[in-house]
Amino acid sequence: MSLYMLGKIVGPERAELVAELGQIATRYSVRIRLDVLDDEDRSILDRHVGGGEAVYFDVCDAQGADATQLWNDCMTCVRAFTPSICQEPNQLSDEARKAFDRSVLGGVCRALLELGATAGVSLVDGGIEGVYRGSLSQCLGRIACDVSRTWDQSANRLYTRVSS
Repeated sequence: MSLYMLGKIVGPERAELVAELGQIATRYSVRIRLDVLDDEDRSILDRHVGGGEAVYFDVCDAQGADATQLWNDCMTCVRAFTPSICQEPNQLSDEARKAFDRSVLGGVCRALLELGATAGVSLVDGGIEGVYRGSLSQCLGRIACDVSRTWDQSANRLYTRVSS
C-alpha cells in the first residue's frame, strides 16, 4: 500500500480556492489533483468538514505517485529531534516542531488547512479511521506528532480545522 493525502476545503469561492491550490502546488513542488475522490471519501469528508461550495483534492509528490515520500522525508526531519514515537503533541520538542514546519509535508498541511472557512486534510494508507478536530495550531501539532511513526503505522486520521 501507499500513503495518500486527500481533503476538502469549504468556501469562499471555488475559482479562488482552485487558484490558491495551484499556488501551493507550485510553492512546494507537489501535485494537487481536483475532484478525483470517490463517493465514499467525499461522503466522509462532507460529514466531518461540512457543506457549502467546496473543492475536493488529493496531494502527491511531484512524480504524481502518492504522498509516501512526503511523509518519509518529514518523518526523518521530525525524528532527528524526537527520541521516540510521539504519543501526544506536547511531547514534541520545539526543534521537532520547527523541523515539521520546514518540511514539504508540514508546509503543505499548513497551507491547505489555512484555506477557506473550514478545511480538512487526511493522511491515510487505507480509509479514514479517525477524526481530529482542532484549531490550525492543534491540527498541525497532531500531524507533527503522528508523522513520527512510519507511514504504514499512521493513525489514518482526518485533521479538520475548526474556527477558534
